[in-house]
Parts: sequence; C-alpha cells; structure tokens
Amino acid sequence: AIIWHEDLSLLHERQRQLALLQDAQERSHTLLRRERRIRGQHLALTLKKQLSEELETILESKRPLLRHYRTQLMKITAPEKVTRLIRWLNLLSAYLKKRCVLFLKGQEDGQIRADELSMAVSETCTYLRPLGLHVGVEWALRSPVRTETALALFDFFAEFLAYGARQHTQDIFCRFHSDDAPCVVFMMPQEEWIIPWTAAWHQHKMNIVQSDLGYALSVTASCA
Repeated sequence: AIIWHEDLSLLHERQRQLALLQDAQERSHTLLRRERRIRGQHLALTLKKQLSEELETILESKRPLLRHYRTQLMKITAPEKVTRLIRWLNLLSAYLKKRCVLFLKGQEDGQIRADELSMAVSETCTYLRPLGLHVGVEWALRSPVRTETALALFDFFAEFLAYGARQHTQDIFCRFHSDDAPCVVFMMPQEEWIIPWTAAWHQHKMNIVQSDLGYALSVTASCA
C-alpha cells in the first residue's frame, strides 16, 4: 500500500494570514465607521454652535425692536393697530427663519444657491405687502453666491425694505444680478430717509451707490 503524505503547513499558514488580514480589514472598517460617526457628530455640534452664535448676534441687534413691539402690545387696544403690529412681528419672524435657513445652507460648501436666496427674498416680499409696501423683483442671479455675500445682500434687502415700509414707502422695484460681483439694485422715488439710512450701512462693509435717474432714485448695494 502506498500512503501519500502532503505537507499542508504552507496552506495552513496562508489561511492563518488570510484570517488575520480579514480581521484587520473588519477592524479597519469598524474604526472608519466610528470615525465618520464621530466626525458627523462633531460637525453637527459645530453647526449647532455656529447657528446659536449667529442667531444670538441677530437677536442682539433686534432686541430694541422686540422690546418696542412688546411695549406696544401691552399698550394698544385698537384692533387695527394690533393687526398691524402682528404683521410686523410676522415680518420679523419670517426674516429670522429664512436667515437661519440660508446660514445652514451656506455651511455645506461655502455657497448659497441662487434659487434658495430667491425663495428667501420672495417670502420677505410676501410679508411686506400687508404692511403697505409692494416690491417688484427681477431675478438675474444664476450661479451660487458665496455665503457671506448672500447673507449680507439678504440682510441689506430685508432691512432696507422694512425701513421703507416704516416710512410708508409704497412701491420699490429691485433687481438681483451679478456683473463684476453679486449685487442688489433698488429703484424708487427719491425720499428723505434713504440717504441717512444708507450712510449708516457703510459700516456694515457694504458698497452703496446712489444715482439720480431723473424718473427714479437708484440704490445699488454690493459687498465691499
């Protein structure tokens, strides 16, 4: 009888090496998943902190206005005045909501899509209309806008129109476009409040140019 003995030690060693390799790969995948989860949690916490700081900064600037609204709500009793004050609160609420949404959108890749900015502008106009200000908007922005620029333009747009509504301005036309840089152009009748108000906004690092067109005043705002 012939008995064949085969040396399987090399095969066993290769199997042992493969098992070690598989175990190392599994541990590597587990660590990568854990790293992605921790990184995601860290990003969420960072965004939450940034949003909290951003909202606190905005609310700090709005506190005098909020105190004014609270005082007025406690004093007035005429239904039409209460209704108008609620409309102002609705405008402020809409601004805060859209401002936070734009801020979060801009944290994804440092840009805000033109359509997202357009929706924020459109909603603001909706809440201005019951306050007596009709805003016509021409939208010529197509490309994404750098986050800081988009937020600055939205802030200027919302503040400029809200102040105009307080001054009983009735009609303003505006155009968002980008030639050398994204900007917003307002066209409206010449009114006394415009020059001092825009002068105060130069400290916000905005380029503001006014032009008398004869038939209307043009105000162009862009980031410095």
